[in-house]
Amino acid sequence: MRLAMGFDQISAWLYTISPGLILHRGTAMSDTWGRARVFWVAAGFEGGLIGVAWLLGWLLGHDPFAALAWDARDAGLGLASVAPLLLLYLAGTRWPVGPLRRIKQLLEEFVGEFFRRCTWLDLALISLLAGLGEEALFRGVVQGALGDWLDAWAALVLASLLFGLAHSLTPTYAVLTTLVGVYLGGLWLLTGNLLGPIITHAVYDFLVLLLLRRQLARDERREAKRGVASEGTSSPAI
Repeated sequence: MRLAMGFDQISAWLYTISPGLILHRGTAMSDTWGRARVFWVAAGFEGGLIGVAWLLGWLLGHDPFAALAWDARDAGLGLASVAPLLLLYLAGTRWPVGPLRRIKQLLEEFVGEFFRRCTWLDLALISLLAGLGEEALFRGVVQGALGDWLDAWAALVLASLLFGLAHSLTPTYAVLTTLVGVYLGGLWLLTGNLLGPIITHAVYDFLVLLLLRRQLARDERREAKRGVASEGTSSPAI
């Protein structure tokens, strides 16, 4: 179960939003910042990764978007590749066994709370920036540069490990994100085009953020109903 490659990571995510961005447990910065400031912080962070990718790519002699080109087949493959990730996420949230329970709690209390005031358009733009920035950095530059010194599979594994370390919400979460990195890096090796991984990453982040926001809304309605019921039962009879 993985977010945000969120926001997650976002982006957590690396687009993950870590607990360090939260004022205190269960209270999001959005409560004091407002929607606009939350959006610009998240978008600035994820968009800033594009700048990091450009700088690192310049130092290593790798254009982060050299392998990016429009191709309808690769775009379709990127969209189709969202399904396995989303199914695993839904299974992990539906049956959160062992360490998955802690991950679910953190995602809802920190990541979900952080973005709960954002509109769907805010989340779409943040997710797009997460897909562009993180894939340009970890696949376009890191994996690409490592591929100059190592064979393709070793470069894939090392880049994915770095991707997982950048999303160390918990040790289990880092392992899961490493596997997602292998999945996205493998998609890039398969197509030779960053378009597929960018689409997979962005669409997956967007859908998970929407699901988290919907779950928080349901929880709030449930708590409100409980509050009304509690007031009704505690009212003195007349």
